[in-house]
Amino acid sequence: MKAKLFQTTFSAGEIDPNMVSRSDSPSYYNGAKTMRNWMMLDTGGIMRRPGSTNLAELPSSGRLLPFTFATGEEYIFVLLNQSLRVYNPAGVLLTTISGCPWVTAELFEINYAQYADTMYLVHKNFQVQEILRTGSSAFTRSDLAFEDDGSVRQPYFKYAPQSVTLNPSGTSGTITLTTSEPYWTSDYASAGIVVRHKGKEMLLTTLVSTTVMNATVEQTLTDSTASTEWDEQAFSNPQGHPAAITFHENRLWLAGNKGRPSGLYGSKSGSFENFDTADADDADGINVTVAGSTLSAIRHLTSARHFQIFTDTAEFFVRDSTTSPITPNNISIRQQTPFGCGTMTPLNYDGATIFVQEKSNTIREFSFSELTTAYEASSISLLAHNMIGVPKDNAVSFGNASRPETMMFLVNEAGAISVYHSLRSEQVQGWTLWTTEGSYKSITNVGNKTYILVERTINNVVKYFLEEFSEDDSLTLDCSMTVTSGSPATVYANFTHLANQEVNVVSGNYHLGKYTVAANGEITITQTGLSTITAGLNYTPTLTTLPPNTPAAKGELLGDPKRISRVILRVNDTLNVSVNGVSLVIRNVTDDLSIQPLAASGYQEFFILGWSKDPTVDITQSEPFPLKLLAVGKEVIF
Repeated sequence: MKAKLFQTTFSAGEIDPNMVSRSDSPSYYNGAKTMRNWMMLDTGGIMRRPGSTNLAELPSSGRLLPFTFATGEEYIFVLLNQSLRVYNPAGVLLTTISGCPWVTAELFEINYAQYADTMYLVHKNFQVQEILRTGSSAFTRSDLAFEDDGSVRQPYFKYAPQSVTLNPSGTSGTITLTTSEPYWTSDYASAGIVVRHKGKEMLLTTLVSTTVMNATVEQTLTDSTASTEWDEQAFSNPQGHPAAITFHENRLWLAGNKGRPSGLYGSKSGSFENFDTADADDADGINVTVAGSTLSAIRHLTSARHFQIFTDTAEFFVRDSTTSPITPNNISIRQQTPFGCGTMTPLNYDGATIFVQEKSNTIREFSFSELTTAYEASSISLLAHNMIGVPKDNAVSFGNASRPETMMFLVNEAGAISVYHSLRSEQVQGWTLWTTEGSYKSITNVGNKTYILVERTINNVVKYFLEEFSEDDSLTLDCSMTVTSGSPATVYANFTHLANQEVNVVSGNYHLGKYTVAANGEITITQTGLSTITAGLNYTPTLTTLPPNTPAAKGELLGDPKRISRVILRVNDTLNVSVNGVSLVIRNVTDDLSIQPLAASGYQEFFILGWSKDPTVDITQSEPFPLKLLAVGKEVIF
């Protein structure tokens, strides 16, 4: 018997190996056994993933962050060990800031928030950092300075047990502070920490004992009696610094320090560096504890449909209304789901907040249900769990000038990028995996352009590059450069970043083959009459279809011997495609062979042999050309 099967969409992406027998699932007929280095299209087809352009060489690995001051004024932040480099979108280094408090091991634990010309960086091990744009190519770094009008308007909290009293020896000058129980450590004498007695400020100086500290009075004290009414600055070396940050409803929010991991602090409305709770008026600062069924450490704060709080044990949100903003008197924090969030920053994507589950590589979407008026956290990695690995960094692309597709990228510890494509309005979602000759280390999206930090071994030397993904498949090589000569030439310079490395070279619709870059960065080609070449590292898109299954009189065919006798591909703007190792260089019969070939669209047929219980079709390329695959037809004999 013979059957014809036609797959017109690949929207389900690559299917986990444990799902390859699930012919009862719609995803079986919309997915693939393997889908590597492809980009899923909104229309259902797939195309060869974009290549990348080399922008700059970096001194080491690091982390990329986006900074957008205004449209046309975008920057790429590269966090390195104890330093920050700022690049423009063309890869030009604008400034380097040294002496930063972070080290390599902390880079991917840093959270950030930006407003106008200021970005704040937070980590539990150092003070909140303020990166200020002071000019079109100038930036400065400093510790966050809270407003000080005679009183330091920073958050305060009493970390000692409520019953512990503080007894100052006087009301002014240099005094001693005695606690009723041992409390002080040497950490309190290292950073000029502010302690308040009945709201009046003192600056700690030297440690005398575990119950006695020396201090300098900053504001004359009300009295010098022992009292339980005392507190200290919320963020300090002994109590740690905030691990989470966001802007929401015109407030800056900080949370998650070591001493009070479930503490949440909101600035005064419209005054981001003033956390004074004052009289708890609507515009005053907010100081609350996020209390769930277990003690939770706040990992991330996200501004989305609601103010969302992600902890290591559960997910919360702050209920608000369209008529009343969050205030000290109406803030209501509600626990929603019990999974817990890892250290990677959650991102807003396709109507939900995507996060990685704590101590897991399960990817979940935190989305609000109008039916239950509550949040759900469904797994979106169930069908492709094998491609997630250990997530390290992430970014979202909301489309670009060439393509409308939105995607979420996850860089994993193995150096690959798991790419998630979702169209909630069409109820489709799927994953694919991108790899390169090297390891992806970090990713970010700035001004609808996607940038990557890549580790590559070039001529046996490990190097790190800042690169930009192309907007579509018109660029088919990685770490590439395009060089144009004023007239036809055979020698092209400026490939020093790939010196002594074998590369692929293309010119228009010609693949010129492989060449080795000279030590001085020149490539000498044998072809003549060309004035522009692009050279870089090749990568191969691979697609393996799932075994065909079609109902027959005797039932489904999974596990029965079958033969795929003919494969029909529907391609668009394509010059080369291979099926089961058979390569087809596509040219129209009307082509003038003396000029460059034209990309073709339409149906391409392949005939193959062999019987198998699980026959599949392998679709790939032998040459680095654009390829859009819209459908795969299979003629199955059984």
